[in-house]
Amino acid sequence: MARLENRISPDANQMLQISWLKQSGNQTYIKENFESIDIDYQMNFLYNSLQLDWGLNYRYNNISFDESLFLDSDKNLNNLQQYGGLLQAQYNVIPNSLDLIIGTRLDHNDLTGWENQPSARVIYKPQENHLIWGAISRSVRTPTLIEFNDDYKVNGTVVEEALGGSAGIRAIDEYAIATFLNGNDNVESENYVSYELGYRFESENTSVDFSAFHTDADNIAAIRFNTDPNQFLPAIRFFQLGQFEQAAFALTQTRVDLDIVSEGETTTNGVDIVATWQPFNNLSTELGYSAK
Repeated sequence: MARLENRISPDANQMLQISWLKQSGNQTYIKENFESIDIDYQMNFLYNSLQLDWGLNYRYNNISFDESLFLDSDKNLNNLQQYGGLLQAQYNVIPNSLDLIIGTRLDHNDLTGWENQPSARVIYKPQENHLIWGAISRSVRTPTLIEFNDDYKVNGTVVEEALGGSAGIRAIDEYAIATFLNGNDNVESENYVSYELGYRFESENTSVDFSAFHTDADNIAAIRFNTDPNQFLPAIRFFQLGQFEQAAFALTQTRVDLDIVSEGETTTNGVDIVATWQPFNNLSTELGYSAK
């Protein structure tokens, strides 16, 4: 990694950072090589009561792996690119009392296209030792290559579970069917909208922080059980006729597909409380509690 910083003036500076990462792995059933290059440029400056930060970024990922009995690729994606920018403005509405921060991050990736992540935050200081803040923001989680592209052979699913009930023949019920977790190029980014509220009290040797949040999310990645019960009928008939060799072969022709889909929704509420106390210069204590 290389990083270059330049102080343009007392009120402005800029930064350029370039990093390169290369790693490889050789496991029992997969051999992979991964390489990425990141280029980030940021600039910030002050003008009276306004602080403005903006930047550009680019990432190139080279991903390659050897297909195996347990893993294959739908789209043969060997590289991924991501680029975008950010813009944030912080304005001191009331000197030493009220700040407003608004901004957004806009990125493009090869899997889901353009993604926008705006945010707004208000910080209010009614008195010297008290601070109140609130925020609303939108964030996304883009799908991984596994969710979008790759197909994995996973632990087998027993027939009884696949049918949702017993076939009446134990040998069939306990048979583990070949099961595949399938990526889906129609999967979408997970969307999160969060509302936050916080309070902080600070004195000479103590402080108390309280925050609460509420987050709504949609397009959450989920797994859809996708199989046709009728494919087990030939094996059941062969077992009923006592033709066990034919029945065993019929079972080898069945499979269960687990498809990744963007269908989930979640709501999360939570609170965090942290209290600190420093009775001596060389002794500091902290007590925290989180719930959601």
